[in-house]
Amino acid sequence: MRTLEDIRADIEALEREAEGLLAGLIVEEPRATYKTTRKLRVYVDTSVIGGCEDEEFREASQCLIDRCAQGEVTLVISEDTVEELRGAPRAVQNILQEIANSEALSITDEVEELAGRYIQYGALTEKMRADARHIAAATVAGVDVLVSWNFRHMVNIRRIQQYNDINRQMGYGPIEIRSPRELEHG
Repeated sequence: MRTLEDIRADIEALEREAEGLLAGLIVEEPRATYKTTRKLRVYVDTSVIGGCEDEEFREASQCLIDRCAQGEVTLVISEDTVEELRGAPRAVQNILQEIANSEALSITDEVEELAGRYIQYGALTEKMRADARHIAAATVAGVDVLVSWNFRHMVNIRRIQQYNDINRQMGYGPIEIRSPRELEHG
């Protein structure tokens, strides 16, 4: 027969061994040091690209474009953005050439339907269909954030709430909409 002390020592040794095994399986990282490896996908409309050539918006717009060019952020545009840029000055058109890796979205029937819902439910009017398509394309693609200098129709808290209410009704996730200044330092 084993003594009570021997049994207790064996149990304590097993507990220490189990704790060591669990510690090897469970690694807790402090939240402050957690960093995601996935790049931020940022949809930009024409105002951001054109902002690179505008004195008022140049610094923040160029900062975002530089981050995309350096591969820190994935630039996402739609065929509407490309089409809108065709009428822009050559310097503005050339800005996209700085970015080797970008993602181009098509305006699909699904995008058209969602854009139509934004108009149908009064978030935007028919005259603002181009803006509705930008927001719908970014929503359908599940980008992390849509960036624009359009404070009247896009970067507008009341309208963003409307877009997200409609997105929820239609089964989509929420869309974050920000100005380039909000993405300058992070």
